[in-house]
Amino acid sequence: LMGTLHQMSINENEKKTLSNAELLNVMSD
Repeated sequence: LMGTLHQMSINENEKKTLSNAELLNVMSD
């Protein structure tokens, strides 16, 4: 359970980075 919660927190923290990367990918396309 703790591992799942930890993974969820990591995913939440990475959302901004992932969204920024996705924006760059869309612009590069």
